[in-house]
Amino acid sequence: MRTLFLSIFFFPVFEIFILFYSISLFGWLLTFFEVFITFVLGCYLFKRNKNFFFDYISYPTKFIEFSAHSLSNNKKSFLTIIGSVLLVLPGYLSDIFGLFFIFRFTQNFFLKLLLMIVKPVNNNSSVFKE
Repeated sequence: MRTLFLSIFFFPVFEIFILFYSISLFGWLLTFFEVFITFVLGCYLFKRNKNFFFDYISYPTKFIEFSAHSLSNNKKSFLTIIGSVLLVLPGYLSDIFGLFFIFRFTQNFFLKLLLMIVKPVNNNSSVFKE
């Protein structure tokens, strides 16, 4: 829990540090254009792919059955939605992760990582057997 808190706290701080460093390195105009272009790209990709994802989980039974099988069938739109949201956020790290989520050849890696994290733990204790 402590590691999660520290990573949530230091990620925006590191993003702001990199943003200010890029302003001093490239200038504010190029940094503004990078942030603006990735914002527009993220909004466009979100608008284009939101119907595929939200139409799939709009039915209550499909939301309950949101499992590894449904995620792997819907992985392109799910990871593209996450990537487009990360592109909308200003910062270089979120843009890099957003582009990784959008490209098809890296989606399989992130999907396997996500399924390892979400995979339920099999409890074999005697309390649950009785």
